[in-house]
Amino acid sequence: MNKKLVLLVHGFMVHDWHDFGLFKSYMDNHPFHDVEFELVYLYQREISKTSKPKAMVNTLKELVNKRKEEGYDIILCGYSFSCGIVARVGKECHVKGVIYLSPTVRLIKTKLLKMHLKNAFKVVKLKIKNGKEKADKIMKRTKIKGVIPLSYHISLSMLKTKKDYKSDIPFLLFRGSNDTYSLSQDASYIAKKSFAKEGKVVTIHGEDWNHFYILYEDHLLQAPMKEILSFIGRIFYA
Repeated sequence: MNKKLVLLVHGFMVHDWHDFGLFKSYMDNHPFHDVEFELVYLYQREISKTSKPKAMVNTLKELVNKRKEEGYDIILCGYSFSCGIVARVGKECHVKGVIYLSPTVRLIKTKLLKMHLKNAFKVVKLKIKNGKEKADKIMKRTKIKGVIPLSYHISLSMLKTKKDYKSDIPFLLFRGSNDTYSLSQDASYIAKKSFAKEGKVVTIHGEDWNHFYILYEDHLLQAPMKEILSFIGRIFYA
């Protein structure tokens, strides 16, 4: 029998901690059958070429293929923009299932474009005020160095992977009702594109359920965690 692995793929990451760090820590301390969990890093923030859409896809694809050669059955779990990359790699590498956490499918009508423009304005303002050399030091210290090309590459990645939600891979998708980055229209779009035998869309209602709900420790025992473990159990053990 093959080993079981869930690969956890971060979203727009300009911080030093992984979006699924708390999730993995929780699973390490509360084992679920014999399933293993692994954090995936798609890019290095300050090295622009690593965040190009093709590079990020290849990074995940190479890891999936390596783990499959090591005897693992795999579920991919994406967050925000990386859900599109997960959809593409999941389909091309024939993984067992995919989890879409707060998938972002579009820039327009969400706060994502505004966020990218705000970051770009902040960088330009720093360079004008302080000069390039001093601005670079400030950006490195405040974790915004390289954010402009990163924002561009992530936006481009969303456009390039949008069609990849058309797939027969079993999926679980959930978002918070108060999520302004992952809209109900996005969830409907993905569900309509899928022709998988198993697919489930869950919306968690409440003011606290926004784009970052899975990241906080006090939410780990609530509905999303139960949905994830139920899906993993069905895919790996049904």
